[in-house]
Amino acid sequence: MSDSEFAGKVAIVTGATRGIGKATAWRLAKSGASVAICSSNEKDVAATLAEAEAAGLSMAGMALDLAESVSAERLTKLAVDRFGGLDILVANAGVGTFGGAVEVAEEDWRRVMAINLDAVMLGAKHGIPEMRKRGGGAIVVVASVHSFATLGERLAYVTTKTALLGMTRGMALNHGPDGIRVNAVCPGPIDTPLLRKSWETMFPDRDGDSVLTEQAGRLPLGRLGQPDDIAEAIAFLAGPRSAWITGADLKVDGGLLAMLAMTPPPPRG
Repeated sequence: MSDSEFAGKVAIVTGATRGIGKATAWRLAKSGASVAICSSNEKDVAATLAEAEAAGLSMAGMALDLAESVSAERLTKLAVDRFGGLDILVANAGVGTFGGAVEVAEEDWRRVMAINLDAVMLGAKHGIPEMRKRGGGAIVVVASVHSFATLGERLAYVTTKTALLGMTRGMALNHGPDGIRVNAVCPGPIDTPLLRKSWETMFPDRDGDSVLTEQAGRLPLGRLGQPDDIAEAIAFLAGPRSAWITGADLKVDGGLLAMLAMTPPPPRG
């Protein structure tokens, strides 16, 4: 990794005030990119921009509700007005809700669809014309291991994360001739506030740290992922080292999807 790997590039990272999004924004900015960020919380955006300024990083941001269709256009405009164009779009923001088809509330279903799915398409809709002006670019969609295998009671979330892989492939085909590559990164369990909150909901009678330790021990690599693990994968897919990769999904899951959730038979002999 070079400190100038993304020199002169302009990036958008959604959901960038914590977890994977923040780590990604930092990774790109530390390598020379100017980064436009967003989050739904105005105080979080202000705090993140203050940190970036103190670190000497080129960053701008705004508070947006990505469930509103105008938000993607506003964020693209911020990047273009402040930094002069757009080269990289990292569609990271996402939400979830518990419940199957019977239990999930319609308003919760629609909000998950709007943020996890519609906002990604709208980000591309407004971002791709700006990338064309620059001669190409890269879009990285943050999907999930839930795009391949899931748990019960996650219907809305798994629906969006699965659909994102189809969107990734479709956009890769449509915009390859424009010099725009589109790939997805599929994180496994990453130690973020979102994961901790999810497991607190699933295991309300358990100590949170003990649940994390137990789940980490089940992974082949023996630990949960960290936001920086995913940020590195995103930087790879967004940068010149992956110049001939498009329409792909990269699993970064500590080996989770390599396992069968079954007890193997004892060895023979």
